[in-house]
Amino acid sequence: MEPINKDDITVTKSYTEFSDDDPGIEYYIRHWSETPQTVEIRERVPESADIDAVGSHASGDLAWEKDGRELVFRHRIDTDGVTTAYTYTEELENNLSEWMGEPEIEVLDDADEAETVASAETVTTDEEGAASDEPSTEPTADDEPSGPDVAEIADAIEDMAGDENIAVGDENSTASDEESSVSDEATAASDEVVTASDEAVATSEETETSNDDSAASDEDSATGDDDDDGEIGSVGAALNTRFSDHDDRIEELLDRADTHEAKIDSLEAATAAHTDEIDAVKNTTKDHGETINTLAERTSQNEANIDDISDGIEAVADSLADLSDEADDRFEAADKQRDALAARIDDHADHLSDLAADIESISEDVATLEARLDDDGDIDERIADLEAEIDEFAQWREQITSTLMTVGGGDDE
Repeated sequence: MEPINKDDITVTKSYTEFSDDDPGIEYYIRHWSETPQTVEIRERVPESADIDAVGSHASGDLAWEKDGRELVFRHRIDTDGVTTAYTYTEELENNLSEWMGEPEIEVLDDADEAETVASAETVTTDEEGAASDEPSTEPTADDEPSGPDVAEIADAIEDMAGDENIAVGDENSTASDEESSVSDEATAASDEVVTASDEAVATSEETETSNDDSAASDEDSATGDDDDDGEIGSVGAALNTRFSDHDDRIEELLDRADTHEAKIDSLEAATAAHTDEIDAVKNTTKDHGETINTLAERTSQNEANIDDISDGIEAVADSLADLSDEADDRFEAADKQRDALAARIDDHADHLSDLAADIESISEDVATLEARLDDDGDIDERIADLEAEIDEFAQWREQITSTLMTVGGGDDE
């Protein structure tokens, strides 16, 4: 459950298992104000729970009370904080959601407390006024006093007790920081008050002795001594009541000191655990820092390598551009050479056509010659001569063809 904040008071509610008691609900009430405040917490017991099985784990002023089906806690906080708790059976954990509701919290202001104190002072004032109306039995100024003034003794003792109360209150205001010191101071204050009481009683006894001696000579003085004895008895009763209040207060402070010591031990253990965790985190951070530095160095080296590679790529790109330009120039030259070769081939084709016409003309001449040979006789010799001429012509034709092919091949190159 999230902490509840109200009027300089923070209430934290949690489930707790006690080693010496049933499980219960624990409240830690944090007090932020410099002045004491009274806090009242009301919590309704779930309908499924047995109200009689609910008990207060804390005792004294920190105990819980039952009001119908409500649990009520009311305490005046003048320290940094208090812890209180109530318990239930083991069924509490099974139905924990029903118990973890938000309670009613009321912070009472100092006006309510002041009204109570004012009422008490009014009663005291009325009693003093009534006492002043009674006939005075104290010796007059003309009478010689038989011993110390009892009223002055009572006032001195009251002042001493009041000073001790102030000291205890001042120490209590810093109880959250040094509870053990508060307990020691409170104990010392109690011892001083007891010492003051013993001195007061001793003084009273001396006064009684002095009064007894003077009673034999003066009856009026004896009557005054009897009144002084009554006043001393009243002062002693008041002191006993005040001592009892101081004892209760000291016991309460000691209980609070034990509670704070337990919390301090718990906080010290938690601090030690957190310290170990912090050291581990520091070591891990250091390792990560070294790893990051190594990665940073590698990154710098990689960036340098990338720059070198980029420079190489740019150089290769420039070379490729130059090669591309050169290739374009060569292709253009090759195109021109192809055009020239095509023109020469056309010329050679014309020459071949002319040669073919010449061959055809020669063939006609051969035919005419054969005819004439037939007419003239000795055909075989003429034929042989013609064949020889034809062979020569064929050789000549082959030479021409070879020459043309050679010329064509040179142009291709």
